[in-house]
Amino acid sequence: MPDSERIIKRRFDYKQVETFGKVNLPVEKMAIILNASTERIQNLMDRKNSLFCKSYERGQALAYFSIARKQFAVAVGEETGNTSMLTYLGSLYLGQDKKKRVAEKKQEAAEKLIENVSEEQRLEMFNALIGTSSKKEDIINDGDG
Repeated sequence: MPDSERIIKRRFDYKQVETFGKVNLPVEKMAIILNASTERIQNLMDRKNSLFCKSYERGQALAYFSIARKQFAVAVGEETGNTSMLTYLGSLYLGQDKKKRVAEKKQEAAEKLIENVSEEQRLEMFNALIGTSSKKEDIINDGDG
């Protein structure tokens, strides 16, 4: 097999991959830094049991833990910090976006409510939302003059 067709197995610095996970570095940027193809890095990320993917996910988990720990320390007065940044990071990384959670709860409630509504009532509700009617007498027949 010619050298050009050989697949070169390369070991990565998994501490570096862990650091990539800490900052949620995208696949494309990891590929550039590691001098590897985007496809190769994506393949390693898709294989959940690969050491590469596990290292990246460990980095993410450590970052999440670090943010949550800092938020708690600031909240109880043990440390000082930029509360706006901690709020932003909590929203970005930890799913602590109150507005998003409220919207999700409203959607869940609406879905639960609509489970008990007939198909005809659903159509009427939909048409009311978009400003049309499903009544036969309201339908315009373009074929009649």
